[in-house]
Amino acid sequence: MSDLKHQQLVDALAADLELQLPGYKFQVQLTELGAQILSRLDNNWVAAVIRPLLLAKNAVEVYLSQQAHEPMINLNEDPRELRDIFMGDAYVGTILAYPAGVKRQKISRVVVAVPTLELIEVPANFEIRLNRSKFEAIAAKVYTKLYHKVPFTLDVYRQKRNENGRGRPAKLFPPMFTNRGEDTELNPEVMWVAMHWAESGGAESWAWEQARLAKAAGFKLVFTFDRAAPQRQLRLASELSDDIYVIGQGVLKQDWSSVLVGIMETHRPGKLHIHHSEFVYTQLPLLKSLYPKIWVEDSTHIAEHRGGGFVRSSVGTSQWINLHHVISPQLVKMYANHGVEAEKVLYRPLTQLTSDQSEIAEISALDNNPVRLGFLGRLSAQKRPVLFIMLAAYLHRRYPGQFSFIMQGSGELEKIVTQQLKRWGLENVVERRPWAPVEEFFNDIDILVITSENEGLTLTTIEADAAGVAVVSANVGSQYSVVSELALLPREPIGFIKQSVPLLKRLAEDPEFYQLVAAQQKALTDELRRQQSASDYFSEHYADANFRACLNPVSAE
Repeated sequence: MSDLKHQQLVDALAADLELQLPGYKFQVQLTELGAQILSRLDNNWVAAVIRPLLLAKNAVEVYLSQQAHEPMINLNEDPRELRDIFMGDAYVGTILAYPAGVKRQKISRVVVAVPTLELIEVPANFEIRLNRSKFEAIAAKVYTKLYHKVPFTLDVYRQKRNENGRGRPAKLFPPMFTNRGEDTELNPEVMWVAMHWAESGGAESWAWEQARLAKAAGFKLVFTFDRAAPQRQLRLASELSDDIYVIGQGVLKQDWSSVLVGIMETHRPGKLHIHHSEFVYTQLPLLKSLYPKIWVEDSTHIAEHRGGGFVRSSVGTSQWINLHHVISPQLVKMYANHGVEAEKVLYRPLTQLTSDQSEIAEISALDNNPVRLGFLGRLSAQKRPVLFIMLAAYLHRRYPGQFSFIMQGSGELEKIVTQQLKRWGLENVVERRPWAPVEEFFNDIDILVITSENEGLTLTTIEADAAGVAVVSANVGSQYSVVSELALLPREPIGFIKQSVPLLKRLAEDPEFYQLVAAQQKALTDELRRQQSASDYFSEHYADANFRACLNPVSAE
């Protein structure tokens, strides 16, 4: 980048920030690398990061520090970052933001995490990062190195640990009573959409769809994202709203309350939909205390091992939530088992988020030789692509020429997947494909193998069934509601391999058994499709005049 272009970008960024954040002045300093990074991000990226900082501070001096790893971390939680900001090559620029005409005031220094140029395009390699103590940091490095060497062995260990049930279980918080405060006027036509991050994923796919439905119904949207990340999909929020708050890159958790109140006082949203947002779940008591009329809904997808994850947060804060949208029968049971009132739990599957066709293909007889097995998904620890590689190694060695293998997807385990394919001599046996439309992938396989250690209800299963592909899956989450009971396998890795090899061999050689599995799968997925989809429900929900006009009726007495 030439000096002239560099200067033009700096001037343009400062001018754009002053347009997006009126009432503030900006001074921008960027290294050439910093200019290149910001030029590759969404145009609203910097403004969305600074906007929540100015809700918590009068003026901020933002240091831009690049990170090459995922998940990214909020650098302000580590005081060493401010002290050592100019050490190494992480620092790429500074942005000063202060109220126009008031230079002499307290200026707070903040470190904001920005992705490296490489990270914007390509996911980082798998790495565990724990920095709360020297011991944790050492343990994390050892675990990372071991995972690169023996991922299957560590997966066995992880699943044993999951079976032990460590972690706090989901639990309803006892009812709370509060004195009546002043009634703050809220706008029922403004909806706050609180998301985990602006990255790709099944939960995020539904969040974007829910937001588009709300926008189409006429709601004015406000977005928050509370996990540090490259925020590669931020443009999807920019297409729907100008009011975007990326909190995870630089806001300290101790300032979350100030940001919450700032958002509420600025936009007065009468509706809130939560998509896996730690920021909002932890702030719900404050939110409903100060703004009792706000109507709150959430969507949950998957109950994490050893505690429940966001489902635990949802259940625990249920008294402040008006409606829980869940995507699987498993979650309906879980909420009921934890005492959440049935009328507050809405089961609507995500059937319209897939490549599901109006005309569903039948699963035809298995007549290909070799039988084609497929893996589709992120190359992440949750999806366990290494387990698929181990399965391929066993089948290829025991039944050479009877099976072929395709893996489609990318992610942080890319390097590990490549290493494992080389280790087992499968570089020319397993075909690798990058992300692409799934139609061609499903045309090229006979059986989809889902190796995940945990799921909600997989969209890939629904997509495969719609394309006429049989599915074999680990018995996790609510997979039992869409996969034949004859094709469900243990989650535990060794058990998965031991049972999947004879199962796939029988499916390949026994036409009657294959058709039985296919028929059971069809019966389950047909039942799923008879349910009203989440997209249809919320489209009607948002068009309902009573919902559009109302605020929380409990506090409107």
